[in-house]
Amino acid sequence: MQMIRAIQNRFSAKLVLLIALVFVIPVTTALVTIKLTSTHSLKRFDQVLSEPGSDRSGFIREIFPQTATGDVAHPESILKFLRDYEHRRTFGLFMSLMVISVALAGVVVLLSMLIMKRGMLSLHELSLAAGRVGEGDFKIDLKPRSHDEFAELVRAFKTMAERLQETTVSRDFYNHAIESMPAAVFTLDEAGQVTTWNRQAEKLTGLASRETVGRPIDEFEAVVGRPAKESEIPFFGRESVVRSRDGLRRVVSRGVDYLYGREGKPSGKIETFVDISEQKEMERELVVAKERAEESSRIRSEFLANMSHEIRTPLNGILGLAEMLAEEEENPERRDNLRAIRQCGQNLLHLINEILDLSKLEAGRMILHPAIVATADVLREATATVEAACQKKGIALATNVAEGVPQTIEVDNHKLVQVLVNLLGNAAKFTDSGRISLTVSPWKGNRRGDILFEVADTGPGIPRERHQRIFESFVQGDSHLSKTNEGTGLGLAIARKLVDLMGGELWLESVEGDGSTFSFTIEHGPMPDEDRR
Repeated sequence: MQMIRAIQNRFSAKLVLLIALVFVIPVTTALVTIKLTSTHSLKRFDQVLSEPGSDRSGFIREIFPQTATGDVAHPESILKFLRDYEHRRTFGLFMSLMVISVALAGVVVLLSMLIMKRGMLSLHELSLAAGRVGEGDFKIDLKPRSHDEFAELVRAFKTMAERLQETTVSRDFYNHAIESMPAAVFTLDEAGQVTTWNRQAEKLTGLASRETVGRPIDEFEAVVGRPAKESEIPFFGRESVVRSRDGLRRVVSRGVDYLYGREGKPSGKIETFVDISEQKEMERELVVAKERAEESSRIRSEFLANMSHEIRTPLNGILGLAEMLAEEEENPERRDNLRAIRQCGQNLLHLINEILDLSKLEAGRMILHPAIVATADVLREATATVEAACQKKGIALATNVAEGVPQTIEVDNHKLVQVLVNLLGNAAKFTDSGRISLTVSPWKGNRRGDILFEVADTGPGIPRERHQRIFESFVQGDSHLSKTNEGTGLGLAIARKLVDLMGGELWLESVEGDGSTFSFTIEHGPMPDEDRR
């Protein structure tokens, strides 16, 4: 508005100056001209009259031909007449010039008023536009009507409005973004005074923005902690504590970074506080729960181990007595009963051993005892346990050793045979016809020296959705088949854990109705002591 008033004043001054020039210059010029002309004529008259022998009559006739026959004996009277004439002529010329000057001045005033009216109209529109900009309306539809300073003013005003709009939009977006953030955010200027304090900061600290904005952050050190040192910035995820006005203590993840201006220089700081109190409480509860679970697992494993040991001792006595009585018994019926008792005891002992092994594996108490053994002996020992079952069902049992497999390997023979027996026994249990094969070959995976074992059968196969569940404890491959086949559901779970313990991996490939193949790898080379535990 000051600029508009300045332009108005400048225009009025120019108008007054123009009018003055139009009026004064012609009048001044006329007066000077009349004065010079009149003075020149009077000087000539005086010269003619004062010089002896001058041709007065001729001069008068030259100036006034109509008086050639008149009286020329009295030149003073003629001079008087001439002076009166000059005065009248001068006055007439002066009045004519005055009329012309007034007319010109009127024309100039009229044109100036028209221009002034046009300019004032533009200034009025500009003033209204300035009012709209002040109210936040940046849509300016002004068109310059000329090419003078008014046009420059309009263009400059439109440019200013566009820049104000950009600045306002950026500022509004910035403020909205800060207010919408789920974290507590506040910003500081270069002097360390608070410039913004969002809603989450109000909620976290109990301090309203009207209480903090414009004040040094040092005043709130008791709430948000000490200000960050320049050498520490930037940092993120630093655990800190916020104490709200009501005394509530909250654990937060704090971050501090610089705010940069248009020139890329730091213009302040921005700090964020993410409330992680609930997360920290959950972590504490998880740690406690983990410790309790580990303690519970340890107690359970110790209980199972103790119970298994206490049960196995009398069970072995029962099995021995049943075997002895069966050999001495002459009655075939009683002998069969005693052998049935022994078989049940063997099944119970097998279950107890599996439970004991599983508890040791879960508790991390299973220890490997590697030794150099012949590969053929390992295969022979494993297949011997299922030969009778395969012969009874009429199932072919084949063993294949590929080229490149070493004749001796360094492994825990007992654990490896146990894995093979579990896999072969599982195949024999669920295969009613066809064949079972045990194949050994060098593993062509990432690690050199590993051996691949594969147990394939022609059984009913396992649905894909059960491929991972069958390795869980007390789970069998098929609930329908499990009703007709004895088993605890621990064999595959123990096999996978033993393979993991030996540094290998166990997996299943099966298509329902087309048999199954269990494959696993083991390390067979010399192992460091820490890997043997």
